[in-house]
Amino acid sequence: MLEVRDLKVYYYTKKGVARAVDGVSFSLKRGESLGIAGESGCGKSTTGMAIMRLVERPGRIVGGEVLLDGTDVLKMDEESFRREVRWRRISMVFQGAMNSLTPVYTVYQHFKETLKAHGAYAGEEEAREITVKMLRMVSLPPEVADRYPHQLSGGQKQRVAIALALLLSPEYVIADEPTTALDVIVQAQIINLLKELQEKGMSIILISHDLGVISALSDKLLIMYAGKAVEYGSAEKVLRNPAHPYTKMLLEATPRVSGGELRWIPGSPPDLTNPPSGCRFHPRCPLAKEVCREEEPKMVEVENGHWAACHFT
Repeated sequence: MLEVRDLKVYYYTKKGVARAVDGVSFSLKRGESLGIAGESGCGKSTTGMAIMRLVERPGRIVGGEVLLDGTDVLKMDEESFRREVRWRRISMVFQGAMNSLTPVYTVYQHFKETLKAHGAYAGEEEAREITVKMLRMVSLPPEVADRYPHQLSGGQKQRVAIALALLLSPEYVIADEPTTALDVIVQAQIINLLKELQEKGMSIILISHDLGVISALSDKLLIMYAGKAVEYGSAEKVLRNPAHPYTKMLLEATPRVSGGELRWIPGSPPDLTNPPSGCRFHPRCPLAKEVCREEEPKMVEVENGHWAACHFT
């Protein structure tokens, strides 16, 4: 099991301390998928980067635990974490991954260098065999191995990025906006690929602002707002019976094939160096009362397997 407890990541800027992730908790069993949703800047990507211990200055993980089968990986020394955990047990498809491939390397060279970096390189012939095998796993032909990134479409580059994340057979994959900037056909292909991987026993954390993409894949759903977890539980329960006003408004702002009125959430997310007192959503919430301005709501179980942080659940 992968369990995140009270994770806190702060950025120390000239303007002040930005509480990008401020007390987030969730768990994920082998073979499960978790969707993390929310507006841009709510802390979704930072949560993923913190699990991978890739938060860069001026950011810092200031609290919490990331337990992998009971071991807090945040307390491991960097060399042990890099050798035993990162990419081997937990890997990540980064946001904008299709644009992160090195332009002067062929696809094969990307795989070879990754194998070398993790001590898994056993010669040219085996590395090429592994590359072709991984490309086939993501439905790419063997000849892609000898192409450069500029010779690939956006969907092909995204598939290469996913294949690189799967190279060392990790148990958990964090996919940060894996379908952004892709057309709907390629989006569907990527979602189907992630579904197939989950069916084979891989656990997936899918980070996205697109609730449509998340609902197609996730067993569990975590809704974040301004660095806080505001709702968490079974994806079916959260989507069918949202308990937090923010979740309800996010769903109302999601386009539907069946049509209906499309609403928006008025206002903007707060400045995380000076967040509102009490509930951070209260300045935008139509249900806000005085208690919301004064007291921060706690996460409470509204039904079995479904939690929300609202005074009025």
